[in-house]
Amino acid sequence: MKKEWIQKNISPNLLLLSGVLLIITFIFQKNLMVKAVQVFLFMFFTFLAGNKIKLLNSFLILTFIVFFNLLTPAGRVLFYFGIFPVTELALSNGIIKGLTFIGLFYISKSFIGRNINFPGTFGRLISRTFYYLNELTKEKLSSMKEPIKSLDEIMLKVYYSPNKTGITDFVTTSPQGITFISALIIINTVFLLLYR
Repeated sequence: MKKEWIQKNISPNLLLLSGVLLIITFIFQKNLMVKAVQVFLFMFFTFLAGNKIKLLNSFLILTFIVFFNLLTPAGRVLFYFGIFPVTELALSNGIIKGLTFIGLFYISKSFIGRNINFPGTFGRLISRTFYYLNELTKEKLSSMKEPIKSLDEIMLKVYYSPNKTGITDFVTTSPQGITFISALIIINTVFLLLYR
């Protein structure tokens, strides 16, 4: 399956609606192993959507969230790191919170496209908002010494881009695309019903 397959077979509107459904099934999932599987599914989907997977960044985010969660010990003590107790509940809650953050990041990265097109004035406003969000996340700061100035340059660049609507082409969902996205939603819904 080529990276461009998702963009060619699933409409941006369907992707967004599917992303919302997946967020619901993902947030309410409390089983640690299932949550980890879901994160890998979202990472794989992000890869298929042609976006980069940043494993090191994901690992660092998970590590920091777990570390700060361990600062409030709860549950049975598993072991001591020096004089610092590592407790079972704090550790599992930290991992779940970290995985949730990472999963939501990859959902937003792969399910929110620039070509979203909803009807009406309010729909155009939503479409433009998602376009700006999508474009802003693609840009990198030109200087870490002057982050405010770099951020300002990025925002001006995106604002004055030629295509303000964000709609470059219209994609209709193919039967294969419906099958693929339906399977993804069904799998995550079954995970929630069986393992929450």
